[in-house]
Amino acid sequence: PGHDLAGVLPLRTQADADALLKATQDAKQVVIVGSSFIGMEAASSLIAEGRAVRVIAQEKVPFARVLGPEIGAMFQQLHEEKGVKFEVEAEVTALLGDAGRVTGVRLQSGKTLPADVVVLGVGVRPATDFLQEAFALDQDGGLTVDEYLQAADNVYVGGDIARVPLAATGQLARIEHWRVAQQHGRTAARNMLGQREQLTAAPFFWTQQYGKSLRYAGHAAQWDTIMYYGEVAQQDFLALYVQAGRIVAAAAMGRDADMIYIAELLGTGQMPAPADISAATKWVDLVG
Repeated sequence: PGHDLAGVLPLRTQADADALLKATQDAKQVVIVGSSFIGMEAASSLIAEGRAVRVIAQEKVPFARVLGPEIGAMFQQLHEEKGVKFEVEAEVTALLGDAGRVTGVRLQSGKTLPADVVVLGVGVRPATDFLQEAFALDQDGGLTVDEYLQAADNVYVGGDIARVPLAATGQLARIEHWRVAQQHGRTAARNMLGQREQLTAAPFFWTQQYGKSLRYAGHAAQWDTIMYYGEVAQQDFLALYVQAGRIVAAAAMGRDADMIYIAELLGTGQMPAPADISAATKWVDLVG
C-alpha cells in the first residue's frame, strides 16, 4: 500500500529522472527501495545538498548475487563513506502518507523510516501480456528466442524481454541493459534482412557510482569460484567468474582496456582456461 502517494517515484525513463530531480530539490529524507544498479546509482546521485539517503536492501550485501559478496561489500562501503545508510535483509510492508503525500516507509521489522521522497529502484516485469495468446511466455514474462533472436517465423525479439542463448556457454539469459539491447538490435536487423547471423557478442554493461566505473562482460547466474587480481577494496581489480571449469564472466574496475579484450574473448569462445591465467596475463595478446 501507498504506491500511489505523491513523492513515490519510479526510475525507468528520462521523464522519471527529470521528475525525481525536481521532487528531491527540497527533500531532506530520501528512501530508495532496492539495491539494484538503478537504486545504487540513484543513491550516489542524491546523497548531496544536505539530503539523508537510505537504501532498503533485501540482500545482506548489495550486488552479492550478481558480482559476489566481496565486490558488493566494497560498493556498500563506498556508499557509506559518502553518508548513505543501509537497511539490509529488509522488506517494505507499507508506504505511509499524510494528505496524499508520502511521509515514511514501514519495514517488516516494524521500523519506520521518515521519507520526503521514495524511489522505487526495484525490478519490473516485462510488459508482454499482449503476447501470451501467440507465444509461450517464460515465467518472468520474458520470451525465449534462438541464437538468431528469432521467436517464430518472421518474428524477431531483442532487448529486455528476450531470453537468449549465450554463444560462449549456450546458457539462456535475459539481461536488462540498454547496451545489450543494442547488441540484440544489430543482430536481429541483419537476420530480418536474411543474413542469418548468430548472436555472438558477449553481454557487456557498466555502472558508475561516485565517479568509479565497474565494467562487466559475459553472464554468470551462478559460479563455482571467483578469481581476483588486484585489490577490490581499492577499486582496482579484475574478477573472473568460473563455472564448471570455464570462465563465463568478468568484472573489473580500473582495467577498461583489458575488459575490451576479455569481452571479445568471451564472445568468440576463446577465453583461456582458468589455470592459464595469471596477474601477468596480457589480454591484448590473446585476441586473434
